[in-house]
Amino acid sequence: MTLFVSDSINKGIVKFKGSDAEKFLQGQLTCDVSELATSVVLPGAYCSPKGRIRANFILVKPEDDEFLMILPSDQVQFLIEVMTPYVAFFQTEMTDITEDYQILGIYSDSDVENENENNSEWKNVFNTDKTDNEWQRSSSDTQSCIRLPGKYAKWLVITSQSAMQSTTVLETMPTEQWQELEIRSGYIGINSKSRDQFLPHDISLPALGAVSFTKGCYTGQEIVARMHYRGNPKYSLMIIETEQTDCDIADKLTQQINDDEQLKIGQIVTKLQLSDQRWLIAASIKKTVYDPQNSEPQEMKLHACDQTIQCKLTLPVNIPAQSSQGE
Repeated sequence: MTLFVSDSINKGIVKFKGSDAEKFLQGQLTCDVSELATSVVLPGAYCSPKGRIRANFILVKPEDDEFLMILPSDQVQFLIEVMTPYVAFFQTEMTDITEDYQILGIYSDSDVENENENNSEWKNVFNTDKTDNEWQRSSSDTQSCIRLPGKYAKWLVITSQSAMQSTTVLETMPTEQWQELEIRSGYIGINSKSRDQFLPHDISLPALGAVSFTKGCYTGQEIVARMHYRGNPKYSLMIIETEQTDCDIADKLTQQINDDEQLKIGQIVTKLQLSDQRWLIAASIKKTVYDPQNSEPQEMKLHACDQTIQCKLTLPVNIPAQSSQGE
């Protein structure tokens, strides 16, 4: 097993601590905070009253009355600012602890055939068991390892600065490679540019287990629940790979139907230009654009920069095809 590490994945941590921390978060977030355990983490989102995603995150419960929220680093101060007026009514402290830890992205090129050998090597590096179930967590005194979703073997490792020397035995992975793995997995971090743009269904968060429809009220719950039970979600998260192009594709996407017809189909959530000048794009796309029962790449043409760009459209690797119809 070869382990690759990226130490520039742009994640931050907000800590919530206090006797009312769970009660406070349960009334704010889309996920069911009561389902958390020391070995189980949850994806979730914080929405506006209109149901638009202000931030999404991974929520960890390292001990009773303490929760860690891992999210894009440019979202940390924004989240603290918008939550501060509400947390004041609860016995809860909210703190940015990003500087206290190093957050690493870990990728393995191995499958599960040599599990005992792989786990032994993992423990030599991280002093804790390797987790192989999605959203599972293992921890030691100095490090916490979270298995991320998708067919690629990826983990977030939260490590104290004093334990950083253990990562020197790992192969370094470029930041762009980690970004590519994240996009292909379908779990996309909302950042300062994309906040307040999408409903949870628009980027397939329910399919990832980031939304509970049984927990009761939270900010934006009425809108999100109405979309789930009474509405017909029109958009879903899709991955677009373009041909080589020098065009910087705009956020609003337009499909080229034929020589004379174009159709607005969705909006970019995030994009990455690959080394060969192709674009890899995660976008909220109209469901009418693709066949949701077909998990194979589907051909499509985009209209951008006054030109037609050939693309392949795929479902994210961890979102089953059938879930995109009725999330």
